[in-house]
Amino acid sequence: MKKIALLLSLMLLAGVPFADEYTAPKDEEPCVNDDTEPTEFPSKDDVWWGNRDRAHGPYLQFAKTELPPLTKEFPIIYFDLDKSQLRPRGVDICKEIAAYMKERPSATITVAGHCCDWATNTYNIKLGQRRASAVKGALVAMGIEGSRIATVTYGEEKPAYENNSDKRPLNRRAEAMVTLDRP
Repeated sequence: MKKIALLLSLMLLAGVPFADEYTAPKDEEPCVNDDTEPTEFPSKDDVWWGNRDRAHGPYLQFAKTELPPLTKEFPIIYFDLDKSQLRPRGVDICKEIAAYMKERPSATITVAGHCCDWATNTYNIKLGQRRASAVKGALVAMGIEGSRIATVTYGEEKPAYENNSDKRPLNRRAEAMVTLDRP
């Protein structure tokens, strides 16, 4: 405890600012290395800020086109052994996804089907596709255009947990990732 008090006292004497003492620069110019020119942006609307509202370091600017698209993950949809029918909780998650996508007409979704390793890899690839297609079918039935929904199957290739553990049932799943266009 004495060491912490001594360290804080030394920091205070040395003039090291604490987080609530930091004041951001007013000019909001991009961070420039000595050997490079600053990036010119047509307007401030074309810029995303990094390190904003931080208590340390310079601001960073990135052109919006340089950043990856925004994504949103939803809860995992689980399936019974050797089944591709949605459970009631899976239907609820699909309703949540559909509501989210209806509010965002430019959003697209990728649904990935997964399996545990209880069957052959070939069979699991097909089962994973049926699971992803079941989620897609539910979303289409809820009013989302099929062209906005991509499906992919991984079969048993990307387990969330070791297949030789008691968590094997958690590998029987579909994962949904919604991608949004940046404003």
